[in-house]
Amino acid sequence: MIMYSSKQDITINLIHSFAAVENEAQFSKLVEGTLKEALGFEIMVAGVGGTSSRGNCIHKLINFDYPYGYFREILNPVDGTVDSPLMKEWRETQEPVVFQSGRDDDKYPADWIALFNKHNLRNKIGHGVLDVSGISSSFFIFSRFTEEVGQKQIELIKVIVPMMHIALLRALKGIEAWPTIIKDKKLVSGRQIEILQWMKEGKSNWEIANILQLTESNVKYHIDQILEKLGASNRINAVIKAQYMGLIKNDNSINN
Repeated sequence: MIMYSSKQDITINLIHSFAAVENEAQFSKLVEGTLKEALGFEIMVAGVGGTSSRGNCIHKLINFDYPYGYFREILNPVDGTVDSPLMKEWRETQEPVVFQSGRDDDKYPADWIALFNKHNLRNKIGHGVLDVSGISSSFFIFSRFTEEVGQKQIELIKVIVPMMHIALLRALKGIEAWPTIIKDKKLVSGRQIEILQWMKEGKSNWEIANILQLTESNVKYHIDQILEKLGASNRINAVIKAQYMGLIKNDNSINN
C-alpha cells in the first residue's frame, strides 16, 4: 500500500481524481494506479445492474482481472441473476461488506466458502450505491488484498465509493452491455413479454387490455405473474429487471 502523510490526503486525492474522470480509460488508469496502491488489492470489478430479492442483474461492468468463473458459478441460469451471501448482506444494509478467508468462515455457508477459495480470492470488500428507487445500483468488489481486510480499508472505501459511482457512470457510457445468460427463455410467456413492453411505455392495465384485446382482469393476472416470476416489487422494478435480462427492448421501437 502507498504511504501518504495522512489518511485525509489520500481520501481528498482520490475524491478529486474520480471527480475528474470522463471516460473508461481515465477510470481504469486511476483504479490500476492510485486506488490499487492506496488500498492494496490485486483484483477488482465495478459495474451497474438491477437489484431484487433474488439477486443482482449485471448490466455493464469493467473488470480488473476478477475471475469470470466465479460469477458463472453464482449465476442463476433461470433468470440471469447472480447472488452470494455478501451480495445479499449488502442489499439488506447498503454498508460495505467484508470477508477474510479463514477468519470469517464460520459466518457464511460452507459451499460458498469452498467456491471463494476455489478461485483464490482470499478476501473481499464490496460496496456500491443504490439508486433512489431501490431498483438498480452500482457495485465495486475488491479482492486479494495484500493485508487482512478490516476497518482501515472499509473507512476509505465508504468515503470514496459515492464519487466512484459518479465516475463509473461516465466510464460505462461507451461500454457494451453484459451478455444476458438465461437458459429458461420461458421464464415469462410471450404474452407477458408483450405486456411488459407496454408497461415500459407507461400504459395502464385498461390501456393494455384494449391494445391486446384482453380483459382488464386478465391483464392484471398476467402482471401479478410477471412480478412473481421476476421477483419484482412493482411495475417499474419489473420493467427495469426485464430490460437488464434482455426480455424486452431498451428502446422505444415497440412495433419493430
